[in-house]
Amino acid sequence: MCMHIKLFVSPLDPKLYLSALYESGEIFIWSIEDRKIVMSGKLHSEPALSLDLNNDRSMGISSSAGNKIVVFEIDWSLNAIRVVKELEVNKGGISEVRYRHDNKIFASAGWDHRVRIYHSTKLTPLAILKWHTATLNAIDFCRDTNLLASAGKDSSIAIWSIY
Repeated sequence: MCMHIKLFVSPLDPKLYLSALYESGEIFIWSIEDRKIVMSGKLHSEPALSLDLNNDRSMGISSSAGNKIVVFEIDWSLNAIRVVKELEVNKGGISEVRYRHDNKIFASAGWDHRVRIYHSTKLTPLAILKWHTATLNAIDFCRDTNLLASAGKDSSIAIWSIY
């Protein structure tokens, strides 16, 4: 079952592509114009939940029901997807991951009620935001500001100012 999709234009040509993350932990990148899979890879052993790609479509992040965020590289010249690093959290279940518009940081929404902020190039944790009282379902950065919104099963939405 497909759990998350992302529609985008390739950094090398004006073609339209779709990345699809499946519950099996596999990712497929489809060429819409050619109607075929151009890249694929296995990112998670636990059921996969979310993915996001950086602005130049060279890197991505994905989450699962497990306790790992997978950082992966998209090599357009070799048509390959390669896992760069797995970031572990204490408790499993990461509902969603998102890059900020400047690609300097990314965030995750956890089943442990926490928003985690990571440095995008060093791949190190920067902050853990605690406010929600139940599983987080969604996060999103505002493109025009450094604000982050998080929403959870506790029926609340938090707005965070992130440096």
